[in-house]
Amino acid sequence: MSKTKEIWTPSTLETEKLLEEQDDMATARRLVHYWWAWCVVKRAKAPLVYDMGCGSGYGCRIMVEQQEHQMKAFGMDVDDDALVTARERYVVKDGPATTEFRRVDLDTDWMDLFHNMKPTVVTCFDLFEYLDNRDLFLDALTEVLSAEGTLLLSCSTICAGVYRSKGDAKLSFSAARLKGLLKRFFGKVYQLDDDKFPSKDYLDGINEGLFQTTPPLGVDLFACQDPIRA
Repeated sequence: MSKTKEIWTPSTLETEKLLEEQDDMATARRLVHYWWAWCVVKRAKAPLVYDMGCGSGYGCRIMVEQQEHQMKAFGMDVDDDALVTARERYVVKDGPATTEFRRVDLDTDWMDLFHNMKPTVVTCFDLFEYLDNRDLFLDALTEVLSAEGTLLLSCSTICAGVYRSKGDAKLSFSAARLKGLLKRFFGKVYQLDDDKFPSKDYLDGINEGLFQTTPPLGVDLFACQDPIRA
């Protein structure tokens, strides 16, 4: 994978404060994704989380915030400069919830690096559209993810021109097209308008209270369960 994914480091991890500072839905959207993931992790008591394409690492830091169960958020990215920032700013070693960062090229056969480590939650936010080998990536995820696990995925091109531009994404997806692709690899694929969408109440509360935007934040999010293994 080439270094095309934008690297961003927020000035604060609090969504409301960030919005006050910058008045920018594109930046707020990024934090909302990870705070939603934090809620999913908390409710599932997930012991191991992978953040694929973690960038500067702020998402891993959010996901371990005030978690009371034993867990690790494992961030991985191909960008060495981003990982330097992650290790300088967002490493958490003390307490039940910790973070770790590693250089990984997600366009390769990366799953062999982790020696049967089975995450319960995998986050993949605004990365999928930058990958060269999407089928290989999804196939590897179905092998790595625990049987009861959940993939949380977003695609920036679905909301391009609303919350952010598609930048250097290699392929533009509509929501319907991406859902069709994901259903080849997962038995259950949920979106925000599905009643079984994980932690739907959390995102609904954010949209009803803090943002009240059209389309709502989370319209580009997918939750995938029941991995279909080859």
